[in-house]
Amino acid sequence: MPLKKRLIAALFVVCLCAKGLFAQSIETVKESSPVYFYASEFSLPGVEMAAAQKTIDVIRQAISPRELKVVQLTSIVEVDRIFREPGQFVAVVGASTYWRHLRDGIRDIATLVSDKQPDPDHAVGALIVVSESHPEIQSLKDLRGKRIGVNAPNGFQGIQVVFREIAEQGMEWRTFFSEVRSYGLDYRLRLEGLRNGEVDAATVNVCYAERMAEKGIDVLKGFRPIAVKKQSLVPCLTSTRLYPNWSLLASPELDSNTRIKIANAVYAMKPVSDGQRWTMASDFRETDELYRVLKTGPYEYLNSWTLSRFLQEFKWAIALVLLLLVGWAVHTLRARHLIRVKSEQLQQAFEKQQALTRLAEQTQEKYQAMRHAFTVNQLSSMVAHELSQPLASILLYAQGLSVMIRNAAKSKTAPDLVRLGEGVDKIASRAAHAQEIVRLVRSNAKADKPVFVRLDLAELVSQVIGKFVLAKKITTRNIVFECDKEKAPVEGSPLELELAVFNLLQNSLEAALNVSQPFVEVRLVSVDEKHFALVFTDNAPAVDDELIERIREPVKSLKPQGLGLGLSIVHAIVEKHYARLEIDKHPIRNNVRVTMVFPVASMPVASEREESAE
Repeated sequence: MPLKKRLIAALFVVCLCAKGLFAQSIETVKESSPVYFYASEFSLPGVEMAAAQKTIDVIRQAISPRELKVVQLTSIVEVDRIFREPGQFVAVVGASTYWRHLRDGIRDIATLVSDKQPDPDHAVGALIVVSESHPEIQSLKDLRGKRIGVNAPNGFQGIQVVFREIAEQGMEWRTFFSEVRSYGLDYRLRLEGLRNGEVDAATVNVCYAERMAEKGIDVLKGFRPIAVKKQSLVPCLTSTRLYPNWSLLASPELDSNTRIKIANAVYAMKPVSDGQRWTMASDFRETDELYRVLKTGPYEYLNSWTLSRFLQEFKWAIALVLLLLVGWAVHTLRARHLIRVKSEQLQQAFEKQQALTRLAEQTQEKYQAMRHAFTVNQLSSMVAHELSQPLASILLYAQGLSVMIRNAAKSKTAPDLVRLGEGVDKIASRAAHAQEIVRLVRSNAKADKPVFVRLDLAELVSQVIGKFVLAKKITTRNIVFECDKEKAPVEGSPLELELAVFNLLQNSLEAALNVSQPFVEVRLVSVDEKHFALVFTDNAPAVDDELIERIREPVKSLKPQGLGLGLSIVHAIVEKHYARLEIDKHPIRNNVRVTMVFPVASMPVASEREESAE
């Protein structure tokens, strides 16, 4: 081999050996350099977790003979600064810090759990407390415009979890509080600030109060939790959703051999007080959703717009708009063609429409004329229907007086003036009744506003039954009236209610005329504290459902010579008195049962009105 080639080969071998020795020296330097252990509240004196010192001890033992240097961090700013710088370290911080620094190469090794917080994915959050001297603060909304004490302005468990609750209730979280005052990582400082009135509310980590209570320290003395959520994941009070617990993280510069030693050591660590131990978390979605809702951390870019983000965010909307534009263009061309085709048809349709409009106007005029004639005919029928009874009474009493006068003339004796006077009074009463019916029909025709008075329904029904017995020449055995109240005060028109009751009595009696011993039963009962019911039943034969439906139809009589206005008048009177009319089957006899339900009078009686006026 030529000398030149031998020299090149020897130089290549020397370079390879030098490279290997250099790499080996770098690894040796790495493995001999100290490992840093960073922690915030996890090992902060006064609020440190029970597993803090035990965790430090097992890690120190696992990486021996390498040195473990423990550094206590006291602010979130300091945590973020160290995580962005290269170095061989492990850290125990909140899941939010881990998720925020994913792009910096930080990876989780383990997650803390305990008997109180057994689920590594849903364990931590914030409890909002206020002073007991402020009972007006009950919910999160009541804190709008108030001051709140937290660990840091952007602390995850201190305030960001609260901001998410505010945002998801539809409120602006950035301006919700008048002041967010920072007290550092020590909870005791912010609670003391709340006690001194420096703030209106403060936050503490979930289960902190419960852990301190087990030590005999009531940190919430004089305070009251608010906005407490119902949940079954941890036996502690919380005002927010729950997120993954403390995470043990490793920097990307930490060699894999040391990382494996640390992971094996913490997983093998025996539980300390409260069952605190290390395990693995798998669900950081709640943490990611918090940052997305608040548009912070990895979603900070959502607060600014770029062309690429605009296209990414609204790509489907842009595609839809373009599709609509194409569709609009096609539609425009097609519409122009259709306009030309349909113009003549539209002109023809317009001419037909004009003709139909004229025909409709003529039809409407005829309908109005027929409606007016029907109304006049109905009112005339109502007058004929209701005047038949008082006019029959007038005729009867007039005939009686005529007979009395003729008998007195034949016997040449003086007529019985008392009986003549009674007959004249009866005629006058019936004539006045007929006049009142005419007045009522005219009032209804003019749609006058009714004038109601307070009256006793029980007394009115009793009087109507007496008149009905005399008018129909029947005995009281044919009508039974039962009342479970001494008085039944209602508001209404006495004459109209008399007409309604008289019509229902007459219908019930006529329905039972084919029975050997017809009778009508009227019951006045209390439905509840605000209503009376007047129930009409009889011993008429059973009927079918079809007949019940026919009876319910207005202005339709089932009697050969009936006008069909009896129930129609009753319907009108009942509706006018803010009552209701029910027509159904009797549950035992299966015949017709009619019920009128009236509201109890709210108007005071005359004497009560006079006393109140005095």
